[in-house]
Amino acid sequence: MNKLLLIVSLLTLPILRLYAQDEPSTTYPITGKLEDTEKKPVPFANVALLAAKDSTLLGGGTADENGLFTIPAEPGNYLLKITFLAMDEKIIPNVRVAAQPVALGTITLTSSSRVLEELVVQGEKSQMDLQLDKRVFNVGKDLANIGGNASDILNNMPSVTVDVEGNVALRGSGNVRILIDGKQSGMVGLNPAEALRQIPADLIESVEIITNPSSRYDAEGEVGILNIVMKKISATG
Repeated sequence: MNKLLLIVSLLTLPILRLYAQDEPSTTYPITGKLEDTEKKPVPFANVALLAAKDSTLLGGGTADENGLFTIPAEPGNYLLKITFLAMDEKIIPNVRVAAQPVALGTITLTSSSRVLEELVVQGEKSQMDLQLDKRVFNVGKDLANIGGNASDILNNMPSVTVDVEGNVALRGSGNVRILIDGKQSGMVGLNPAEALRQIPADLIESVEIITNPSSRYDAEGEVGILNIVMKKISATG
């Protein structure tokens, strides 16, 4: 009889071990609610379940639209790591799961945004503005023009040349009209070279190169127009 019982025990032992391995482990829920500092729920934040001894990732989940989360965990000691965009990372230590659910209650997350001081945005004009019928070169803030004159500025313009005598040519042709603020000037008309030398460069805002003049300009027989736009300065007294 004893031998028979021993044989039955040996035969049933592997079956019992196999059943014990297949039997699912018991888990208990870890629950909580995520809120910000204004008591508003933080939806869809990530909640990671980490082992307390080595911070190994064991599981996790995502909060719902009301900031509620539930994470199943076996009995043991854990950490909770909560992350969300624009929120500081939150670590909940000493989460111990025994033979019952764990309710963490409300967990407050702090915004990671910072209030900046006053920010001033300044825009600068492009050095060249290409328009339909002309090219505009903004030279008003070019430090290289300090101390020069209008003749020096024109000599730095593309497709414009100024010879040693001050004669201005556009695309190799001297048949060019020079305007001041879109108007003809008697001083420029009589002696353009001398008139351009007398205009200080720091008073010029921009230079317009018009190679295809419209009907508003009487440019018959001319290769183009150079319009010197002066700075508008107002002073009291």
